Amino acid sequence: MYGRIVDGQELHFGVSGMLMKNALVMYDRETDSLWSHFTGEALSGKMKGKRLEMLQAVPKARWDEWRTLHPNTKVLSVRGNTHGMYSGYAEYHRNPNQTGIRPVKNKDDRLPAKSFVLGILVGDEPYAVPLDTIREKGIVRFRAGDKDVVAYYDASIGLLGAVEESADDPVVAYRDRALITKSGKALPVMGEGLKALPAIRSYWFAWADYHPNTKVIQGPNGK
Repeated sequence: MYGRIVDGQELHFGVSGMLMKNALVMYDRETDSLWSHFTGEALSGKMKGKRLEMLQAVPKARWDEWRTLHPNTKVLSVRGNTHGMYSGYAEYHRNPNQTGIRPVKNKDDRLPAKSFVLGILVGDEPYAVPLDTIREKGIVRFRAGDKDVVAYYDASIGLLGAVEESADDPVVAYRDRALITKSGKALPVMGEGLKALPAIRSYWFAWADYHPNTKVIQGPNGK
């Protein structure tokens, strides 16, 4: 998810129908510039070289829980119809050998091509944490530059993300949609008080193609 304000101007986006490295290319209606869906960078047009601010992905949540936290939420619909449940990409997701319409430029064999990772940006530094690793451990903590980072993943509802943690009160567990600190505090991941980092759920081949210098975090303590 990205912020739509660039140099003080609010932009409105649509899908161009083009692809770059197997990811969608957007356009903005104000300048007709083309933007990478994956990186938020303007590829051509008046805005070329500008970059949208990448925000924390919106978590998957039950409607009643989300409505309690955000009672003024607006529901997006098209001509009165909400988005259906049918997925035209089901066969693609099932096929481990199909990685996209175009060949991958940066093939990285550190992980299986179509394994899912949580791709995280800490400043300009990219990191990838396999979702299977987070599922197994509950949380994955690691050091990124001068920051302590916690990645979490609740596979039962698809809730995932990454936040900065306090060195004085580190996170020790994930439980009931909250991060539990050493002192016993429960910090709800859908509430206030946590500094979320830009993070997306991605196939490994796609994240590695866009971020060839990404670091892979394998273990519970960044090993």
